[in-house]
Amino acid sequence: MKTDNLDLVYIVGNAKENEELRWSLRSIAENLPHKEVWIFGGRQPWLWQVYLGEPEQVGTDKWSRASSSFHNIAKCQKLSDNFILMNDDFFVMKPVSELKPMYNGTLEDLFKRRNRPNPKAGSFEYRIKNAIDFCRERNLPTNNYELHVPMIMNKEKLARLLAVKPDGAATRSAYGNFYRIGGVESQDVKRFGFKAGIEKMTLVSTEPDAFCAGEAGRQIRDRFRHRCKYERPNTI
Repeated sequence: MKTDNLDLVYIVGNAKENEELRWSLRSIAENLPHKEVWIFGGRQPWLWQVYLGEPEQVGTDKWSRASSSFHNIAKCQKLSDNFILMNDDFFVMKPVSELKPMYNGTLEDLFKRRNRPNPKAGSFEYRIKNAIDFCRERNLPTNNYELHVPMIMNKEKLARLLAVKPDGAATRSAYGNFYRIGGVESQDVKRFGFKAGIEKMTLVSTEPDAFCAGEAGRQIRDRFRHRCKYERPNTI
């Protein structure tokens, strides 16, 4: 789907400083055509020319707090019907004008790789297991859409999903399989550790160490050195 008529939505935690979000916004301002940027969840004082959705996030862990933001997104009337879901650690390194769904194998394979057969409530593994159960109960595919890449969703479809999906099931994969969106099988773009680089990659995501002190983060900061329109003037 073409992206230029779609709003772009970030679900953001409540960290006092969020430099990954700054560089993510710089990357999409340069490389991903879109209408407006929306922020649901935590605020940053340097944000500029973005729409601020409902800040309240309810829950005891980051996954349940993000789930509460999904409910706020689904009922946001001013948001475009179709939108691009982002995380603050997603970066678009090269021009992209169209996005396709991306998945990597099955949720069952992902759960096995995590090697935690009895996951604690609130953990990532717990949410994957619940997504598997949700899909199997409905004879749905179990594609793994937890790939750390932008994902196009529809507000009305998201609302219908949230009405039947347990809060403890991973929303991205539940959405992709509930609506059988299919897609292109791809490798995850998440980069871990200090040495991993991002040469020739178009979509990238980082964990904190990789962004703050790793080669991936250095290359991202070098690539997007200049302030973008979403940063308040005269702020660092």
